[in-house]
Amino acid sequence: MIFIDIIYKHFNVFQKYQDVKYYEIDFYDLLKEKTDIIKKYTEMKNFLKYEKDNEEKDEDLINCLNYKMVPLDLNDSSSFEKILLSYNFDFNKPTIFICECVLIYLETESSDNLIKKLSELMKNTSCIIVYEQVTYDDKYLSF
Repeated sequence: MIFIDIIYKHFNVFQKYQDVKYYEIDFYDLLKEKTDIIKKYTEMKNFLKYEKDNEEKDEDLINCLNYKMVPLDLNDSSSFEKILLSYNFDFNKPTIFICECVLIYLETESSDNLIKKLSELMKNTSCIIVYEQVTYDDKYLSF
């Protein structure tokens, strides 16, 4: 299942950078599915840092110190600031936004608004990395 492969790749990258906070923004249903997958695999669960050791909470979505799942409709860029702040997102920190196979599902206007809103909100160095699958046989996970 490619979904598990993608999640596992991300967790491997972020395990190398212990001070990084990872905010995953997506629709609630997709985040819930990812939560269920992550909770099944010890390797992935071990990445999660809670205030108290092994204080895994019984929540629908993962919201711990280093990994926060933020349910958000990317078509509604007007709500970004309020929702991200509610998850303690710091707009002053250097930030990398990774858009993986997401902008293609948005209307052009929504994509433009998303990028514009992110650039307005960020107070420090930031960049957006965009990956969109171009053909069916793209080497998506070959990094």
